[in-house]
Amino acid sequence: MGSLPVMDAEALLDEFAVRLGGYLAGQGFEADEWTFRRFSEHRDALIVEFQQAKLWTDDEARFFVNVFLLLNPTWEHLQAETGRLLTRIGPVSPYEDSWRIVNEATMTHVLDAVVTQLDEVLPGLVGLLDRTELDSRLEEIFGGGAWRMRAWILAENGPSAELESLFAEQVRANPGVGEIADVIRGYAATKA
Repeated sequence: MGSLPVMDAEALLDEFAVRLGGYLAGQGFEADEWTFRRFSEHRDALIVEFQQAKLWTDDEARFFVNVFLLLNPTWEHLQAETGRLLTRIGPVSPYEDSWRIVNEATMTHVLDAVVTQLDEVLPGLVGLLDRTELDSRLEEIFGGGAWRMRAWILAENGPSAELESLFAEQVRANPGVGEIADVIRGYAATKA
């Protein structure tokens, strides 16, 4: 029996992305190299992406698997917003902080482990693409930053009394949020 061809780290992660992409396609995600997106009717996106770890070498693909939520209004306004990190899919070993692929065998092992974790995480996160469910879970997921997410969603429909009321409440609690409110208010003005 012949040996498997040796792949460099980038080729290993490319192959891993193809294989994970097959799994994620079944979950409704579209692939773009090392990034996978599933969109809602509002064009909000749940994003699964790879991030190279500092310990990356030519022979070892060391990486993180991040899951983000990106609201369409923030994307439209900023065009470079990276979204809100919801979770990181990481190795369960206390000795490893990133995934490590060095050959076909480790790739298969990591793929199985990532898919297992995504099977646990994605069902609860895909619901966030429904604005009603997202709204009901904003505080649970984003804590003190929930008001910003709510403001971006409200701003998508243009200026409103509800949006201004939300800003007034937040500015009273923390005068430093006025700058953020002005950015969101500016976006709302473009939607009028």
